[in-house]
Amino acid sequence: MPMTSFYDLEMTDLSEWLKARKQPAYRARQIFSWAYQRDARSFADMTDLPGALREELTASFAYGPLEPQAVSETEETAKLLVEFHDGKRVECVRISMDGSYTACVSSQVGCAVKCAFCATGQFKCERSLTATEIIQQVVTINSLGERVRNVVFMGMGEPFHNYANVVKTVRRLILPEAFGMSPRRITISTSGVVPAIHRYADEGCPRSWRCRSTPAATSSGGS
Repeated sequence: MPMTSFYDLEMTDLSEWLKARKQPAYRARQIFSWAYQRDARSFADMTDLPGALREELTASFAYGPLEPQAVSETEETAKLLVEFHDGKRVECVRISMDGSYTACVSSQVGCAVKCAFCATGQFKCERSLTATEIIQQVVTINSLGERVRNVVFMGMGEPFHNYANVVKTVRRLILPEAFGMSPRRITISTSGVVPAIHRYADEGCPRSWRCRSTPAATSSGGS
């Protein structure tokens, strides 16, 4: 079994883990800042943590950007093929737009919707991605050297067929102690999964989250 991923941890989980090791409470915010805002590539890079704590974090949690299996670049994009622990692969893309960067992330391996214009629709949906696997795509794109300002769920898969993990990811993206992104900079693109759209509205999601349901906004799955 793979190690527990650091990106599985909520702030409360990390706080409890630190408390059990008699570490001060502020360490949780310190570690989240290094991981999500300062883009530390390893626990060893978190230089204001005690050495012994960095070693214990390294021994306890998988951490860091994914190693792209392939990279395809143009003047405005960098398309990454990434692989997860079970060998499943998806694509994510860094897009340069008006002097800033956008991360286009996948939410599933394949897609069950099968839109005629979408390359992903040619493949069956093998499984949904975990929130950790979606977060890792953003971390990996940030590791290219320029932090993204926007995230769009327009990669492989129908985001609202993976509702819980997509919403969990968005909450991590907007968490001030984590990525600290504005909700206005996050777009969920759906082919029109009506029950999930209603659920999304009823659960009190911030109105500034954008949800596109027009077919033209649906991903071409890394075509």
